[in-house]
Amino acid sequence: MSVVAFVPTPARGSPMHGSMLEPICGRPLIYWSLRALERVGLVERIVVSTECPRIRREVQGFRLRKVELFDRDPATAADGATAEDAIHDVLAREPLDDDTTFLLVRAAAPLTRRRDFVAGLERFWASDADSLVTAVRIRRFLWNADGTAKNYDPASRPRRRELDGQLMENGAFCITRVGALREAGHRLPGRVVVHEMAPYNAIEVGEPDDWDVIEVLMRRHVIGPDLASRSIRIVLTDVDGVMTGGGVYHSEHGDELRRFHSRDGLAFSRLRAAGFRTGIVTGEITELVSRHADVVGADHVHQGVRDKKSIVEAICQSEGIELSQCCYIGDDVDDLAVMTAVGFAACPHDAVEQVRRAAHYVCEHAGGQGCVREVGDLLIRARRNGRRSRVPIETPEAVSAT
Repeated sequence: MSVVAFVPTPARGSPMHGSMLEPICGRPLIYWSLRALERVGLVERIVVSTECPRIRREVQGFRLRKVELFDRDPATAADGATAEDAIHDVLAREPLDDDTTFLLVRAAAPLTRRRDFVAGLERFWASDADSLVTAVRIRRFLWNADGTAKNYDPASRPRRRELDGQLMENGAFCITRVGALREAGHRLPGRVVVHEMAPYNAIEVGEPDDWDVIEVLMRRHVIGPDLASRSIRIVLTDVDGVMTGGGVYHSEHGDELRRFHSRDGLAFSRLRAAGFRTGIVTGEITELVSRHADVVGADHVHQGVRDKKSIVEAICQSEGIELSQCCYIGDDVDDLAVMTAVGFAACPHDAVEQVRRAAHYVCEHAGGQGCVREVGDLLIRARRNGRRSRVPIETPEAVSAT
């Protein structure tokens, strides 16, 4: 069955228009929905509708195989335009069959995961409904403006968990068929089935504080489960620009000095205690790095490296693991070859743009400011949570469906 995902960017007059490229967990906001859709085998095409040149360039830079850019008619993106306007635009100019499943996705829903899309599509097809809408269950005591309670008796106040709750549309995605959409002219034609999502999906990007909350939820519910499924066993890092800030101090005697962050040093011992192997791979040759590697207790130390990928491959071979089980932290173009080969690539917040694009994870911290510790804690937490989730009701398919 043919499935097309349609992702319209907000109209120019919308407060969210300028937020599409704002970073969240190191990536533009719009990236996360597209990344999740790219991993859904049921989805054949991902059509991003935008009239904004900056958004077009950014989306092209993601290099996602299924993503296609649709030149949105500016008249449907003006102040006051709606998602329905964008839908009518694409239906009028794209040759879509009436029986095509149309998955309308909110561009600003970074918490929606691969498994959410899969579950929604399967629920839609299994039902005899004409369309599907996502919602979350809220259990709150609600009041009317006139001071009367909406959903409980104040004289006999129940515990909140005893409330049946109400389903609140969260706008993550809708599903219908192209033919029904054309006939009705709106996104939810005919009989609607409500697809319930996890409660944390109620949080939407809107107010400034929402971004901070969503970043915490992203690390817990999106990035963490993704990492747990990768089975990382070794963490390797560059030095300059990662463990240091990239700056060099010269004494009056010509000595070079570098500043290392104590938290990054502690990251090595924390990682080893959690069962990870560690190592340093750098293009420089200095006694300072040798001494620091001894201090932090790195398992592997390679200096003067020009072909980092070959060295990392050799390290993995010596450890009896695959490249897919390796995490590498880099910051500049000489790290790109290895970062695109390993299972998990990370970079400091101030890495060069090409590296930021290649990384699976962009740190909140800059080089020399604790970024290695940040990645280490992320990996340790993911491994711990992955072990906790290994109970009989959890299947390997569920763990990897992120």
